[in-house]
Amino acid sequence: MGLKECLVLVLASGCALAANYTIDDCPASIPHDRHLQVFGDTCYSFMTSHRREFDAAERECESNLGHLVIIRDAATQDFLYNALRHDLRYNGVVWIGLSDKVNEGQFVWVDGSPAHYTHWASGQPGILGGLDDCVGMNIQQQGQWNDYQCEGFLFISNSHVFVCEYPLGQPSTFALSPSTVVTSTSQTQTTAASDLPTTTLAPSSTTEITTTIPTQTKVSTTHQTSNECPNNISHSQLLRYFGNSCYSFHISNKREFVEAERECEANGGHLVSISDIATQSFVYNTLRDELRYSGVVWIGLSDRAVEGHFQWIDGSPVRYVHWASGHPSPLGGAEDCVGMNANRQGLWEDRQCQAFGQTPANNAFVCEYPAVQPAH
Repeated sequence: MGLKECLVLVLASGCALAANYTIDDCPASIPHDRHLQVFGDTCYSFMTSHRREFDAAERECESNLGHLVIIRDAATQDFLYNALRHDLRYNGVVWIGLSDKVNEGQFVWVDGSPAHYTHWASGQPGILGGLDDCVGMNIQQQGQWNDYQCEGFLFISNSHVFVCEYPLGQPSTFALSPSTVVTSTSQTQTTAASDLPTTTLAPSSTTEITTTIPTQTKVSTTHQTSNECPNNISHSQLLRYFGNSCYSFHISNKREFVEAERECEANGGHLVSISDIATQSFVYNTLRDELRYSGVVWIGLSDRAVEGHFQWIDGSPVRYVHWASGHPSPLGGAEDCVGMNANRQGLWEDRQCQAFGQTPANNAFVCEYPAVQPAH
């Protein structure tokens, strides 16, 4: 129970809310079957019917706007082990989202966060150095963790089942415990703090409150765009106005970097330039909280012209950056274009600008257009 949720119930005796989360609150893009479970504020999809190498598993999770599972405490560890061993009767190795692929010996989660909680088996991590970089949970060893090769080597396959993690939507209701007594008659109570939710109480002795809980502080946006944005771009729920620019969020049609820029240019714009933390917060909050998108989006930054010298596509100087750990990548010219990863708190990653072999490079993208002065 968070502070904000408690504050909105100051008129009640106690603070005993429980969120009614079910798999119905999980993203519609993933199968809602016995392999989908909810724990805490997260949906978990147990992919026990097919095996993948580590990177292929992460890509499959990302394709549905999630990522390989992150285990931050013993409670989540126990939930996953019990679900796999007892509910699904699985008894092998399962990929989790932990690796030291970027810096040998420094294990980080796929969202870039450090591993404060671990559950290593005896003798793990292994002593083979860079050969064993990716981590799996071994159900035959009571769910303890082992590091494995991330991909096959010569004739040896290294594919495992895996667990994807997805953010929950907000539940429609919160239930009060029976011991909580509401003495107010029908009315609307609004907390003094501007960022706290508005709560509507039903007539006396009710046991349910309908509320909307904000997930984080958001940068204010303007949704009435018709007077500020060019007429030749679609004025839909994916268009936002912020500062002196209009932003069109293309999350349903994915493109390679150059194709995305061409699409923006066709309407007089370009891929988004992010020159300060306010614009970064606006773009991230819009993607993750308003549009419920949690994948990678192209932004207009690259070092395609001069290796190691990143430039915005509109020619503006790079005054602000928000790189993820390990980025820009040391792979040189292979990864020249930059995407914001909404699964990693909006951190930036350099990626391949176009497909290479069997590896696709299509991402969603954000176009930026100059605002127009409304007619008087």
